[in-house]
Amino acid sequence: MHSLIITGILGKQVRQSIIRYFCIMWIIQTSLLKKYRGMTLFPLLLVSHEADVHDEVFINHERIHAAQQKELLIIFFYLWYVINYLLLRTKYDHHQAYRNIVFEREAYAMERNLNYLTDRKWWSFLKFYHGAS
Repeated sequence: MHSLIITGILGKQVRQSIIRYFCIMWIIQTSLLKKYRGMTLFPLLLVSHEADVHDEVFINHERIHAAQQKELLIIFFYLWYVINYLLLRTKYDHHQAYRNIVFEREAYAMERNLNYLTDRKWWSFLKFYHGAS
């Protein structure tokens, strides 16, 4: 069963024409994600369980990924994400490598701060490049 829920991403009021393009995120509940709660493929947020659509912390985590993807023009986000993961896999198992991807470090660290994206500076993920845990 797939359902489509449209939601807005709250953020700074930059230019109305630009903000309108970037503020819509389509949330799609799908059974195709077997091992994951969700995945942001901007402008889509795919979620496994409909209940996650109402989980503010989960949605904020994914909104942080949407912000990262937009500032890296989407394609560079995925290239950086995969390269970062592959380098980390030389030292860690899958789960530890995933949790230490710089984009995940920022998203997990800030997901409970529901106002984070209001004041987040561009390229803020770079602050999370300190030693892996």
